[in-house]
Amino acid sequence: MTLNNNHRNLHGYSVNFTQVILSRRRARRIQRQRRRTMNRIIQRQRLRIMYRRYRGISSINNADTLVRIAQLPSQNTINPFANQMFNGSSF
Repeated sequence: MTLNNNHRNLHGYSVNFTQVILSRRRARRIQRQRRRTMNRIIQRQRLRIMYRRYRGISSINNADTLVRIAQLPSQNTINPFANQMFNGSSF
């Protein structure tokens, strides 16, 4: 079987080499786009984790919060297990 202008292959389907090249380019472009979006998602997750860590480490310097903590009632409970723990008694 000889090749004519349509570049027929053995199965009789038309093979246009420019379409093959374009489809490969399209596939590469899609792969790059997926890689970029995944990199963006990963970067956002990393930033979110970093912000979460910094928020957890930050000290309480809010005057209103400190006043509320100072106004909490004292918790006077007699708990022998807690006394053992904090007084250093052996078990």
